[in-house]
Amino acid sequence: MRSSVRRLEETYQDRIDFHILNIDHFSNRTLMNRYRVMGIPMIVLLDVEGDVFQTLFGYQTEEQLWAAVEALLADQ
Repeated sequence: MRSSVRRLEETYQDRIDFHILNIDHFSNRTLMNRYRVMGIPMIVLLDVEGDVFQTLFGYQTEEQLWAAVEALLADQ
């Protein structure tokens, strides 16, 4: 799934900020708590104001990821 996210990042890098967090790293605990990370993989899409637009739990196909990003951009 990481390769799919990287392709999304290459395509939308001028419109979306992408951040991949390592949940084993202590410095990410604040964000993990804020977005209620329950397991991995988990993707949180935020709108321009930083509010949660959509949360994707578990493995997502590349098509599902593209659709989620397109929905986010359409909502902006």
